[in-house]
Amino acid sequence: MDVGVSGLASLTAFLQRVISDAALWQRALADPFGTLRAEGVAFDAQDVKQLLNIAGATDHELLEVIEAHLKRLDPEVGQRLLHSCTAYLFPDGLPEVRARLPHRVATGLPLDARPDAGPTAAQVAALRRLETYDLSPVEHWLLAEGSLPPAWVEEAVYEFRRYLGMRLVFARTFAMFSEQVDEVWHTTLLFTELYADLCQQTFGYFAHHDPWDEPKPEQVAELWRSFAEAYHLLYGKPSYLWTIRSPQGTALAATGSVILQPAPSGGAR
Repeated sequence: MDVGVSGLASLTAFLQRVISDAALWQRALADPFGTLRAEGVAFDAQDVKQLLNIAGATDHELLEVIEAHLKRLDPEVGQRLLHSCTAYLFPDGLPEVRARLPHRVATGLPLDARPDAGPTAAQVAALRRLETYDLSPVEHWLLAEGSLPPAWVEEAVYEFRRYLGMRLVFARTFAMFSEQVDEVWHTTLLFTELYADLCQQTFGYFAHHDPWDEPKPEQVAELWRSFAEAYHLLYGKPSYLWTIRSPQGTALAATGSVILQPAPSGGAR
């Protein structure tokens, strides 16, 4: 099958047509992949990863993301579509599960901050409050809503804590380069009293989420450099959720202690 960029382009065009063509939508709902073939659309798993902005995800993570989206449909329809997706994307059977290697290094400091980052006693205390603050209502909501694959929820919540920790230690904002971590932030904001209390206990003020700080394309590389350097200084290598947009996934290029490779696109929040 000749896929790749052309496969992604044909899939995107088909999805745009489905939105405005009720008859095509009904055909696609009844027989999604038969309809795709009839319409001359061909794509592979990597095309779908790029479409979902998770080019660095494993094949099993892709299926987990698809399943999370389909949970919002009628259960019978969702399961049928998931089976069809799996059969189409992996006609030779599911690939072997490729577990991600642990990336955290226990340091003895909260959120496994690096001792050589030199956090003050007050910052360590604030990081400890941030690390131990009860975010179980947020986790339960994320799992119930299916907005993230269950396997990603714990990691995304942990990285949300770390993101706030960066803002706390460096006393400035950073662009948000992970849609998964941003989803945790959005969800936490739904629990207004919880989020306000979390901010008060850690920052001493309300840490705002500003959706108008979207960087221009020419700003992304520098904003990523700023984020990645600060993350590296405070914690070490960024988690895969910060780099999953890129095909390289967690394979970051580094020179000295400064991580250089930007994600293909990023939004400040």
